[in-house]
Amino acid sequence: MTPPHSPPYRPSLTRYLTQHWQKLLGAVIWLAVIGAYTLYARAHDLTPVAAVQTLANTISGTVYGPLIYILIYVLRPLLFFPSTLLTIAGGFLFGTVWGVIYTVIGSNTSAMVAYLVGSWFGKGVLDS
Repeated sequence: MTPPHSPPYRPSLTRYLTQHWQKLLGAVIWLAVIGAYTLYARAHDLTPVAAVQTLANTISGTVYGPLIYILIYVLRPLLFFPSTLLTIAGGFLFGTVWGVIYTVIGSNTSAMVAYLVGSWFGKGVLDS
């Protein structure tokens, strides 16, 4: 029970932003990705299936495809994207052997990025 003369608790916007800025940044990135996809699909008159096929053909048909795949895998923890979808896509795009190799490289680098981000932004959080 609150004392009769205390003002009601009102959380401030700055406190909210300092506590939840990572979630807001993730939401902004996802909105940018969805917006870019929508603009690209409308400009080229693509259905969602045709857009995925174009992306798959681009990644599997170029020399830079494995690098693009690994880069997407590395950025995965920052975008809150599930790794299972990328792992399955690696097998479909590059075959069993090369898909496993590219996935192992991408997942290990992704884990390193997640660790570095967590250690950088988590400094002092658990200090007693």
